Amino acid sequence: MPDRDFSVQWNSAVRQRFGDTGPELVLLDLDGTLIDSVPDLAAAVDTMLAALGREPAGQQQVSHWIGNGADMLIRRALSCGDEDAANALTASELQIPRQLFDTAYLSTLHQATGVFPGVSDWLERVTTPKILITNKPRLFTVPLIDSLGWTGHFVRLICGDDFSEKKPSPMPLFKACEFANVTPSNTLMIGDSRHDIGAAKAAAICSAAVTYGYNHGDDIALSHPDYLLNSLFDLMEPKNA
Repeated sequence: MPDRDFSVQWNSAVRQRFGDTGPELVLLDLDGTLIDSVPDLAAAVDTMLAALGREPAGQQQVSHWIGNGADMLIRRALSCGDEDAANALTASELQIPRQLFDTAYLSTLHQATGVFPGVSDWLERVTTPKILITNKPRLFTVPLIDSLGWTGHFVRLICGDDFSEKKPSPMPLFKACEFANVTPSNTLMIGDSRHDIGAAKAAAICSAAVTYGYNHGDDIALSHPDYLLNSLFDLMEPKNA
């Protein structure tokens, strides 16, 4: 919950950009923006590595590997974070590790995944149409959103395997705008990583970045989003302002 009481009105900076009613569409990343999924993802990665006779990676390492979908997370885990080695792995080399990871991740039923403070309240109170855009596969995304009771908050879920390209490609963002019949100039993208901000910039969409996310361990300010947020409620007007 936010420290202060906030209205559902967008703050002055957002209204200056979009007008008094704010953006017509909000696009939201999932991992690192709305939820802290590191504990469950790290547990699944370490279960996979143990089955392959390897040392565990641990939560800190895994938090730096999140952001490009399950296959890339597995590639990084198998390569100890070496990007060149990760990209050099073949599809056949990924087949068994991916099966092990999928089984482990699904079996946790997202037991340790936590919602970041204020997120559920913000989703409930902000009535602007919202579309989730995640690089997480649909296999994991749908049951997770259902378990959180968030299905009704989004007009659509766009997952990492829905289209031929995922973030940082702007394609999923363009698809979201097309679905909602909203122009990119009237859209706001909120995320935690350079992939979210890069995709928004490529789509000419206004971007906001949360400071508490993962972003491979780097400072998200280096990606130069339009807004930096310590909380989603930083976008809203305090009632006592």
